[in-house]
Amino acid sequence: AGCAKPMLEVISNPILSVLCKAFEDSESVSVVSNCLESFRRAINLTTLLGMHETRSTFITPLSRLTFLHNPQMMRSKNVMAMKTLIRVSVDNGNDFGQVWTLILSCVSRYEHVYSLANGFDDSSLFIDASYATEEQTHNSRPRLFRRSSSGGGRSMKSSLAARGDDASGVIEAANEAANHQSEVYEELI
Repeated sequence: AGCAKPMLEVISNPILSVLCKAFEDSESVSVVSNCLESFRRAINLTTLLGMHETRSTFITPLSRLTFLHNPQMMRSKNVMAMKTLIRVSVDNGNDFGQVWTLILSCVSRYEHVYSLANGFDDSSLFIDASYATEEQTHNSRPRLFRRSSSGGGRSMKSSLAARGDDASGVIEAANEAANHQSEVYEELI
């Protein structure tokens, strides 16, 4: 372990550059899978060696590769990056400390994007009770979320569907998330 730390510190930036470039430029499933597996192993190794700064330099680009900052450009490889980020978090979570804020913000953004993609209108959380619709006033319990009648979320879903196979994983994950959320929200109502 004593000689591994200095070697890893020297080669971590070139490895990171190669992995990010290969991930961004390739559409091949095998190349993307190998890049994500390399990220996972590098994070595991840096965690075992107690190299917190180097570990953070691998986690930050991995979180950016999820493309949650620009959901219209997400592809199935970005969903794979999100799965890898979650897997790394589960495997090494006890040692992450401040890195958890980045990971939890990614998970939160991921859930929000898929809620919107399935037509949930989160603006209903911020609407004053005096602006409630007739339907809401007749219900005994207020709804936390409502389906958007404008179809704003549907436009994102249709734009993802227009991309073809690259977005199929995103749409499937969105449908699964929406079904699960619908069950949870129906229990609240």
